[in-house]
Formats: sequence, structure tokens, C-alpha cells
Amino acid sequence: MNRRKFSAAIGSLALTKCSKVPPPVATHSLLSAKWQSRWKVPVIPEVGRAEVKENSIRLESGAPMTVVRFDALDELGVNLAHYEVNFEARRIEGNDFFAALTFPIGSKDRCLSFINGGWGGGTTGLSNIDHTPASDNLTASLQRYVLGQWYGFNLMVTPEEILVRMDGRSIIRTAAQGQHFGLRPGDIELCAPFGFASYETVGEVRSVMIKSLS
Repeated sequence: MNRRKFSAAIGSLALTKCSKVPPPVATHSLLSAKWQSRWKVPVIPEVGRAEVKENSIRLESGAPMTVVRFDALDELGVNLAHYEVNFEARRIEGNDFFAALTFPIGSKDRCLSFINGGWGGGTTGLSNIDHTPASDNLTASLQRYVLGQWYGFNLMVTPEEILVRMDGRSIIRTAAQGQHFGLRPGDIELCAPFGFASYETVGEVRSVMIKSLS
């Protein structure tokens, strides 16, 4: 090997050693057999029954609420300031929210709930922002939910924003800083830091996926 080829080979080897490729970001399927048993239903008389099976959760109608919580968030290694959640949900019976997702923003002690179909069946938004529920803050919108129809939801938390898409449409975009975030007092707090709830409504959830974005 001549000197020029030798130098090129050494340079290529050094570049390979210095340029470490980051490992792929893991996507966690939270209703897979691995994590299925880590969903917990609080044992409280007024809370409705929830059934967790592989790849699905069924929330029966509660009095008034049914909740289920995922208890292994710490084990996932997810960056709680920069992540996304994907899930599908449908309303089976009733006219209130059917798969409200409680989720953390930055830490497990700072949470919001994404409400889908509350206050009579269509109100959708985040609770609570600046101590105001989803029905009355700037994230509120009216969405149409057909009984039995599956809807795909994508929720993203970044250091700058919280974004929610429904079947690919952007329905919520709000700043992740400069606002007070907290849960509405009541049974929804039992979902924290990550869980689903329905209100006097039968709902189903499937294909719950979470991954870090950085």
C-alpha cells in the first residue's frame, strides 16, 4: 500500500471511530404482553370497571368515571419533555369523554388530560390550563365522534409545544411553557402520570405507543 492510500485508510478509520451513530429510539407498545400487567385499575367503589387485554383496554361506564393507570413509566426511559404518544379509541356507548389521556409534561408531577368528547359529547381539549378546564380554555374545539368508529390520536410533547392530531388533523397546539398545567380535581387524578379515563361512557382504547423524540 502506497503512502497516499495508507493515509486515506487511517483517516477513514479515525472518522469511523469518532462518528458514533446514535442508537435507534425505542417505541414502546404499552398494551403488548410485556407491559399489559402494568396497567392498574384503582379499587374505589364509584370507579367503573376496566378490562385490560393484549392490545386493548375497555372502559365501562362509571359513576361517574372509569380510570386505568400505567404504572411502569419510569422503566421506559422516555424523555418526558420530548416524546409522542399514539393510540386509537372509540366510543361504544354514552355521550361524554371515552378515552381521555392523562400525560406528563416534563415530569410526572406536572400533568394534563387530553379530553375527547366531553361536556355533552363533542368538546375536545386539554384540562386544566391556568386552572381552566378543556371546555373553557383556548384548546377547546367541537369534534364529531360517531359511536363505534375508531379514531387515531397523536399527542406530542416538546420543550416548546404540546400538539394533538386526530386522524391526521391538527386539533390542538399550545405552548409548553408560560402556562400553569394541572389536573382537574377528582377521579381523573388517579390516572396520573399516565392513564386513560371515561365519564359515564363505555370506551375502548387500542394500539397505545410511546417513544422519545430526542
